[in-house]
Amino acid sequence: MMRQITCQHVMAVRGIFKGRTPSSGGSTQLGVVMDLMERGSLASLQEALTGTPPWPLVFRLAHQVALGINYLHSLPRPVLHQDLKPQNVLLDDFLNAKLHSRYHSSPRSSQVPQILQPRPPPCPTVPA
Repeated sequence: MMRQITCQHVMAVRGIFKGRTPSSGGSTQLGVVMDLMERGSLASLQEALTGTPPWPLVFRLAHQVALGINYLHSLPRPVLHQDLKPQNVLLDDFLNAKLHSRYHSSPRSSQVPQILQPRPPPCPTVPA
């Protein structure tokens, strides 16, 4: 399901990794491949700022987080984030927000086979 994410404000799974990493000590590791968000998280931005962040940035990030949550809740099989906090809001090079963490499908629609469900709705865009 997470591979089907088409919203610019929600992290999508790009693939799965199974293999050995330099730090794994020779054991096989499993991992999830996602986009690299070089600016870190909203939490790291908050720590780096010495004062109040500019209000246009605050409102833009809040709007983007709301768009991401709205997208998850609007899926044919609604998804709950259940761990929304600054550490799980990642930032791209232009300080745009993307939600990250574990997502949980709503139990009320879990009986519907995945193949019968329509494609996810398009993600709303932020006006320039």
